[in-house]
Amino acid sequence: WLPDWLCDYLLVNGCPVDPLLPLQQAAELNVASRYTDLLLARYAALDWEKLPFALLEQMLNISLEASEIYTPEDRAIIAEVVLRALAGIDAIWKQQDGRGILARFRPHRARAVKRLPFTNALFARSTRLIYFASYYPYSEQPSFVAMLLGLVKQAENLLRAKRGYRGRVRGASLVGGLPALIEQSFRQAQPKPRIEIDAAKVALLTRQSDEVRDLLLTETEDAEDARRLVSNANCDEKLLHPETLSRPIEADISPYQQLAACLGEQELLALATLLRPQGWDELVQHCQQQAIMPELLLDNINACALESIGDLLIDTTAAQPEIVEEYLPNVETMLNELGREVKLDDDYHTKTHI
Repeated sequence: WLPDWLCDYLLVNGCPVDPLLPLQQAAELNVASRYTDLLLARYAALDWEKLPFALLEQMLNISLEASEIYTPEDRAIIAEVVLRALAGIDAIWKQQDGRGILARFRPHRARAVKRLPFTNALFARSTRLIYFASYYPYSEQPSFVAMLLGLVKQAENLLRAKRGYRGRVRGASLVGGLPALIEQSFRQAQPKPRIEIDAAKVALLTRQSDEVRDLLLTETEDAEDARRLVSNANCDEKLLHPETLSRPIEADISPYQQLAACLGEQELLALATLLRPQGWDELVQHCQQQAIMPELLLDNINACALESIGDLLIDTTAAQPEIVEEYLPNVETMLNELGREVKLDDDYHTKTHI
């Protein structure tokens, strides 16, 4: 009763505060409300992703918390997926014809909210009805409720499949591009695994890099000795045919040559893929086909980069991991010298239309 009482108090006394604010704050605390349609319109005007999922559950007469299967983390993922999908649908529809979700499902007539205030608390006598808002009864529109319920059930089934839970929720019927959109929202809601650098593996990679460097230096010294022997044995032949003599090899190799020597085939392919516009998505798809964790590849690349160029090469803090911008030219040059080409199946990314 407290949110309603505060609402009445603000109206009757003419306080310079939004009288619906107590109702909105109560909804954010998962307190049941009699004005679900009114609050739905208010949150939709601000941001669909800020809509309290408990308000949506009350409107649909469902409760994920009542299920013995879902953990609190599961319920949070379902809520995030549904609200993100609603925000995406609203944005796409507005781009198409300027009408969002509520504009498409809005009833023809609005209703007024009128009632008697709390007379015992505010007045010593009865008073007239007070009016404080009007609303559209979206919750009475079957097509609107069916779409919301379908989104929730589809999110549940995606989570059940991901977690390996037995059974699926019935009635998750969505049309058009809605299933693809909620699947995209579900992938975005998955927590990224925490990546930790294995110190032992870094030491192993460092040792292997040193062995490759020593091998290259040994070959360079042998080539220098051979050149000197040929030069001393036949100086005239050098003057007549200088192109037949061995070319000296640099004694020192560049940091990026060390990096290339340290990286394996999959790591080099990962770097080449990340240079493409949708590189991270393509790399994830390729790794799924090869049963490889993309995060492990990035871990290996950064470990080698620390030893060769003295810095992390991949920025894993971004929404989608990417090569640090200042190192892009060097990576491109390194891969071009190796003749590295990207060969991935690219049939996954298609444009979604709703």
